[in-house]
Amino acid sequence: MRYYSLLPDMATEVDCEDEALGWSIAKRVDRGPPILQEEWSRPLRFVSSREISSLNDAPSCSILDLYLVSDRYREFLEKECAGVHKFWEVQIFGACQGRCSQAARYWLLEWIRKYKCIHESAIEIDSSGKRKAQFPVIDHAKLPFDAVMGSITEWPEYKFIRSDIVKKLRDCGIVGPSFNKLPQVAVKKAPKHRNSRPRDSGDTTRQHKKRS
Repeated sequence: MRYYSLLPDMATEVDCEDEALGWSIAKRVDRGPPILQEEWSRPLRFVSSREISSLNDAPSCSILDLYLVSDRYREFLEKECAGVHKFWEVQIFGACQGRCSQAARYWLLEWIRKYKCIHESAIEIDSSGKRKAQFPVIDHAKLPFDAVMGSITEWPEYKFIRSDIVKKLRDCGIVGPSFNKLPQVAVKKAPKHRNSRPRDSGDTTRQHKKRS
């Protein structure tokens, strides 16, 4: 399996209506602390310069850490990547003949699954003695078998997605998300040795008989 970085559609951008609130939420969706239900009294609002009908399943946001998905994209993630995200309802208003159109429902992703998975070759010690990732090089050995998608602990701005999930996304017609191959170090397989099969015990017995 290979891993890719997950990005929204950078060609269709929406703006957060309340930027101060948007930035405060952006700090928490992949770093924590978790967002609480009582904090989400009403959907976060976004505005697009385009008509709603032109938006796809993953429009980008002016606040890059906020990843938005459509209803059908959410359904896909709940089925194929269960437990990776928590979903918070947002509203996107689009332009319609100079006026604000009705809102479309989208969902903000809060990342529940976070993985410390950067390979040691990409870690450096800074002047204060802290370990810091220089580039998101994925270490397969640090990821469990069910890590289909998640946030990278050492570099929260990066989200990874496994190649088989990328294929399923494309096959089901989800439009908008883009993927870039991430550098990675795969788990080395143990070499196969030739003639490693033990000698049959019967052969040994026959040899002893000949000698006697």
